[in-house]
Amino acid sequence: MQNEEIEQEPDWRNWLKEWSSNIFPEDEALLRSIEMGNSTLDGIMSPLTKALVKSHGCTGVDMDTLWAYTPTSWKCPACQRSKVEIARPNKNGDLMCRLVEHHDHMKDLLLRKFQSISASMHRVLADEAAEGFAKRSAPMVSAYDNTVICNDCNNADAAAKKLVKANSSFSFSPQEILKFVITVPYAEHRIDQAIAARIWEQNRSTFELRMKIVERIAEIAAKNEHWYQSMPVQAHPAYIKKMAETTAQFRRAPHALRVLCGPTRQQPQKGLSDWRKKPVLDRPKVPTSGEIEHVAKVTSRKKWDLVPDDWHCPGCNRSKHQIVRPTKQSAWAFPIAQKLYRDVTSEHGCTSHAACDDCGNAAIAIVKEAARIADVELEAYTRQVGLDELTGFVRARPHGSHRFDSDAADVLVSKLVERLSYEDQR
Repeated sequence: MQNEEIEQEPDWRNWLKEWSSNIFPEDEALLRSIEMGNSTLDGIMSPLTKALVKSHGCTGVDMDTLWAYTPTSWKCPACQRSKVEIARPNKNGDLMCRLVEHHDHMKDLLLRKFQSISASMHRVLADEAAEGFAKRSAPMVSAYDNTVICNDCNNADAAAKKLVKANSSFSFSPQEILKFVITVPYAEHRIDQAIAARIWEQNRSTFELRMKIVERIAEIAAKNEHWYQSMPVQAHPAYIKKMAETTAQFRRAPHALRVLCGPTRQQPQKGLSDWRKKPVLDRPKVPTSGEIEHVAKVTSRKKWDLVPDDWHCPGCNRSKHQIVRPTKQSAWAFPIAQKLYRDVTSEHGCTSHAACDDCGNAAIAIVKEAARIADVELEAYTRQVGLDELTGFVRARPHGSHRFDSDAADVLVSKLVERLSYEDQR
């Protein structure tokens, strides 16, 4: 029964048509060669993938681009397992085919240290050029190149660090992971804790030296006391991606790479209003004046200069200083963006405004909620709601993400549903 369901799914030719109305013969030729097993690329249509789906009794394929861009003969440089030994069903019943770009966290530490030292100074002297230098210097404190490895090896690195109580900024190299993982086909790795502990102890003194180098990188670089471990160029993510792109270009198949992993896997639907009802438990930390100055001069200089010093967000009325908060990309940032919002006084029905990302995301979320209830398709969400309408349900917090008045949001959702339904019928 499962095999019948797989055969009924759209094939790569239909997915290709979804990407482009112009179907190039070269795209079809490349994808056909992958389907026949005559390519250096992989994909959900390859003989290996089809065989693995059948042998594991899966209902679909959860494949990422790194898996698709590597050949079917690829082996993990950390655990030496083949794709046949790595692939297995995930909790959704799909064949999990996923690789990871493994990197040394010391690079991240260097940038955090740079920002921390800059922000703690009496007067911030750094600028964007200084931040660029820190980023270019980051590879100097790395113990190995960014390397494509299997997801199990990447997870084993994190698990081993916890087991041996290694510093959170330390990372095991692919060669070191190979020494302590106990591999089992079609399963997560087990870890030899004694070997992992020995490797950490062997690295401890060098790691402490590298921590000092983060503080004084110019002096150590001049002494040439490096710790760099090279990896074969064939394992570099940039090389793998470049080879895949070169293959497609050589075959004159510009759209083929987009469909190697199949259609986007649909995530389980969440409740329509979950985004505004989940509790916000964090207590926002207040940045220092130096951290705010660092944001203004380095991290978010262009966005900071986009609005005047006395500017307040037109959605939540927070000041520039109050909007500074941590983001996924930076310890402290000034997250604002210029978007079009509904404005009935405007000739075009909308006006461009700079607003904080918290307001912008709230506008998108509440219009999406209303659009799903009204069953209408939209191309631009923020154009459907005014910034003045956000003030009714947004509860802003200095240096933190918004909280929401769910009852007030219910009222606005009903208003938006009526508005969208009316517009859709016109």
